[in-house]
Amino acid sequence: MGLIENLKKRTFAKSILIFSLLFIAQQHVSGCDCNMYQVDYYVPRAINIIVAKVISVTPVGNPDDYRNEVIVEVLKVYKGRIKIKNRLTFIMQDNCDPDFRVDVAFLLFCHEIKGIYYSDHCSYSDRISNSGSVIKRIEKILKK
Repeated sequence: MGLIENLKKRTFAKSILIFSLLFIAQQHVSGCDCNMYQVDYYVPRAINIIVAKVISVTPVGNPDDYRNEVIVEVLKVYKGRIKIKNRLTFIMQDNCDPDFRVDVAFLLFCHEIKGIYYSDHCSYSDRISNSGSVIKRIEKILKK
């Protein structure tokens, strides 16, 4: 085998390897890209702002997807017509949604479509343990 043929094979193999690695990286490195504004921006635009405790998280579809059905029990309502103690079904669609965990309470900016709830992406939805200052600001905004 000549030197030229050997170099062509190596170059081709390296090209395939690099392409494969870039493709795999692109598939697994999809993050949530948000330009966050102050809480004051989100509160008037939100349909619902609630605190809810996660009752269950059930994967839906392909296990590699982020899709989960999440059942929550409403503990507090800051905005919207949702009732306390209601159980709501959320669909977690991707990695922009909160990292729902059973028995953990969350502050949720959310909306409903045909009986299913979705967290508002690029809002302040998060674990209640991380949301103290946000909740104080929400309460202040809603008192105005």
